[in-house]
Amino acid sequence: MDVGGGIYNQNGANVNVTDCTVSFNFAVLGGGIANSSTGTFTITNSTLNNNSAGTAGGCYNGSGVLNIIGSTLNNNVAGTGGGSGNGGAINTGWNALNVINSTLHGNSANGGGGAIYNGGTNPTINVTNSTITDNSAVRGGGLNNNNPGLFNVLNSIVANNISLNGPDLSGSFVSLGHNLISRNEGASGFTAGHG
Repeated sequence: MDVGGGIYNQNGANVNVTDCTVSFNFAVLGGGIANSSTGTFTITNSTLNNNSAGTAGGCYNGSGVLNIIGSTLNNNVAGTGGGSGNGGAINTGWNALNVINSTLHGNSANGGGGAIYNGGTNPTINVTNSTITDNSAVRGGGLNNNNPGLFNVLNSIVANNISLNGPDLSGSFVSLGHNLISRNEGASGFTAGHG
């Protein structure tokens, strides 16, 4: 499968995935799920694990809105079979990403963003009440805000991620408070500890 190994939203539909497991899929782009057009894709109380892709091991979000609520993304891999290797769990583009009450754990990327990679221009990304741990990447082991974009983090844990270029964070972020960040080198917007 070239795009969306598990689920592919190609034509701008609004899609809801609830109480599902999306696992052991492969694609060039979006190993588990690809939301390539302008639709709103909402994942609730679900698990995405052990998916792989050249780019966006777990989920790819192009020009649409991706909402991840009460879900777990773990052991997804970006950088297999070519591609940019960015976004072990999530690679997002030009619109909006909301991660709420979710866990991103043990994902890896051969490029940027073991958990989340922003490669688009001026999207809005919100990570709220979530746990980002034990992910790895070349840069931004947890979160990588690679391009201009508003990347907000609230009441979340970003810790024990691995990278030589920004272990937990790489790029510019906005802390909305009540976060626990283990290492902040490679990023702006946080202090180590409670940021």
